[in-house]
Amino acid sequence: WDVLPFKRLCKRVDVGIAEATTHAYVETGVPIIRGTNVRPNKIEGEILFIKPWFAEKNRSKYMRVGDLVTVRTGYPGVTAVIPDEFDKSQCFTLIISTPKKGQISKFYSYFFNSTCGMAHFAVQGWGSAQTNISVPTVQELLVPFPPTCQQLAIVSFLDRETAKIDRLMGVRRQQVERLQEQHTAVIHHAVTKGLDPQTKLKSSGHPWLEDIPSHWQTIRLKFTSKINPGKGDSGYTSFDTDEVVFLPMECVSTDGKVDQSNRARICELWKGFTYFARGDVLVAKITPCFENGKGALVSELETEIGFGTTEFHVIRAGKRIFKPFLYLITVCSRFRGIGERFMTGAAGQQRVSEQFIEDFPIALPTLDEQQAIVKHVNLETTKIDTLIFKYRRELELLTEYRASLISHAVTGKIDVRSLVAPAHAETAGTL
Repeated sequence: WDVLPFKRLCKRVDVGIAEATTHAYVETGVPIIRGTNVRPNKIEGEILFIKPWFAEKNRSKYMRVGDLVTVRTGYPGVTAVIPDEFDKSQCFTLIISTPKKGQISKFYSYFFNSTCGMAHFAVQGWGSAQTNISVPTVQELLVPFPPTCQQLAIVSFLDRETAKIDRLMGVRRQQVERLQEQHTAVIHHAVTKGLDPQTKLKSSGHPWLEDIPSHWQTIRLKFTSKINPGKGDSGYTSFDTDEVVFLPMECVSTDGKVDQSNRARICELWKGFTYFARGDVLVAKITPCFENGKGALVSELETEIGFGTTEFHVIRAGKRIFKPFLYLITVCSRFRGIGERFMTGAAGQQRVSEQFIEDFPIALPTLDEQQAIVKHVNLETTKIDTLIFKYRRELELLTEYRASLISHAVTGKIDVRSLVAPAHAETAGTL
């Protein structure tokens, strides 16, 4: 095989419409493909339309069936082939490539999206906040140039094999989703109904709660716990130089895990950060971290106290509530769901208020029952989490195998000609 700069295999490499288009949007008209619509080897998502006169004004930017469209910013290099339904469509600031006659567009789309192609775009891209690529970046990409019959065979082989992998990955993703729903349901049922399916229920007396076991109390969270305790409770002062754990938001996961590797001195954190102590419960207050379940019980805090981002609420359990039971309440779907409805603030910066947490009604069993519930939930969710980990690991391995298969096929490291029926190879891809 030869290796050539991609520009030698193309009739044009150009940028789509680069001027403002919002004034030209209409409900029906000429489709305009945006970066959010381009996925590896496919066009998907909500398609917008522009007025025909505006599209015709930019007639040199029209895309035809078989053209390649490549993302410039955000996920640079991601490429798809224009299918029949988007013939004579336009695109917004994407790179359009028209291969010469006899070249199989989908072969080059596979190469662009392979680890080889993406490595080129990563190295040649520019920009600090977001990586960008330009027309020359695409033009100078060195691509393999096998005979057309081999390009067809490779596309046919990859279409078949990646479809098999994608189907299996789809099954695994559905299994992970169902297990996550089961994980949530186990916690919700345990903290609202308890463990005895035969127990008598009574009205909770609050619209946010369902019926609860007859011997449980309905009580507001502030009567069981202290919300956002002051630094005066810490036993330290603003002059102390002890190093303690510091938790930015990214160090707390959605499954309660905490990265405690960051350290800073108390005097540096005293002003402007949120104080907490060993055994406290942290709840992210800002969207989307709150809805995603970010929070933790810091029962194994490596220092006596710690500080974190001001986007955490801190809940300190009192004598009436078991600390791990309190944490389960804060990850319960009802707490998160209702909290989302009561967020305040501007879009994108909405937060759950301290008052919401203080006034949140909970169903409170005895301490012995709280401990039994926590033990049951830990046992059941551990089983579920083990399966989730297994399926996620399988997804990682399948993703790696898929990428390796594509890279090996488009670079000729595997000979696929004997693996594809001739009739299929002849009809594969798009000229």
